[in-house]
Amino acid sequence: MAFFAILLSVNTYVYYIRSQMKASKTVKSSSPIGIFDSGIGGLTVADAIHKLLPAETLIYFGDTAHLPYGDKAPESIRAYSVRIADFCWSMVAK
Repeated sequence: MAFFAILLSVNTYVYYIRSQMKASKTVKSSSPIGIFDSGIGGLTVADAIHKLLPAETLIYFGDTAHLPYGDKAPESIRAYSVRIADFCWSMVAK
């Protein structure tokens, strides 16, 4: 339960950062779909998205350098997530 709460707060924080950056970048329908994998299940999700939406371009970021996330401090997870979101945003991912 605590791990879910940490992820929820990280996702909320990353969404806030990204919403603040939208003024400078424009996501288009042709933009790639960004997938952030913190270590478990991301390739399965990417494969399912590819099967459902074969015409879409995917940007997959698998953070194997920091897994597992479960033993990391919330501040560390936020920092990793913001850096990865920045990368995806630099690729104008949707």
